[in-house]
Amino acid sequence: MSSPGTAIRSWPTLHLVRHGQSDWNLQRRVQGQQNEPELTDRGRSQSSAAAEQLAGRTPVLLLTSDLIRAVQSAEIIGSAIGLVPIVTPLLREQALGTLEGLTNREAMERLRGVDLSDPTTRYGGGESRDDVLARFRLLLTTPPVADHGPADEIVLVSHGDTIRIAVADLLGEDLMQTPWRRIENGSVTTIEAR
Repeated sequence: MSSPGTAIRSWPTLHLVRHGQSDWNLQRRVQGQQNEPELTDRGRSQSSAAAEQLAGRTPVLLLTSDLIRAVQSAEIIGSAIGLVPIVTPLLREQALGTLEGLTNREAMERLRGVDLSDPTTRYGGGESRDDVLARFRLLLTTPPVADHGPADEIVLVSHGDTIRIAVADLLGEDLMQTPWRRIENGSVTTIEAR
C-alpha cells in the first residue's frame, strides 16, 4: 500500500492543521488515539494562530478528527473562519496500542530494535503507517471530500503522524523513503489542488 501517489481523482486544495498543544504534548506522552488530553492555553492560542493563517482563504469545508484535542482546535478555527467542524474518525492519529500513555522516552525504549522505516509495522500493536494511509485515502474518496474539486479549499484538523503520512502521499512519496517532516502543534500545511 505504500506505493507512491494516490489512486484518486483530482482533489481540492487541502489545509492540514495539526491540533494545538495538548496536556500530553506538554508532558511528552504518547497520545495516539487516547481521547483524554485536552488543549492547554498555549494550544488554544496556537489554534487561533492557525485560523489567522487561513484568513483570506475561502475554505468550503472543515473536517476534524474526533479526538478532543482536534475537536477543540477545530471549534476555535471554525469560529474564526465561519465553518462548523464535521467530525470524522478517519482523521484520527495513528493508533499506537500499548505505547499510548507512556512517556516518549519509555515508548522509544519499547521500540528498540523495531524497524521504524517499515510502513507495515504496527507500533505497540496499534496501526501501521499503511493503515493510516488507507484511512486518509478513504477520506479523500468519499463524501463530503469527494463532492469537491480543485476549485475548492478544505481544512482538515488532525494530528502530527497522520498529517505527515497524508502529506507524503499527496506529494506522491513512498512511505518507506519519505523524509521526516516536523509538524508543529498549530501548524498549517497547505497542499494546492491537483
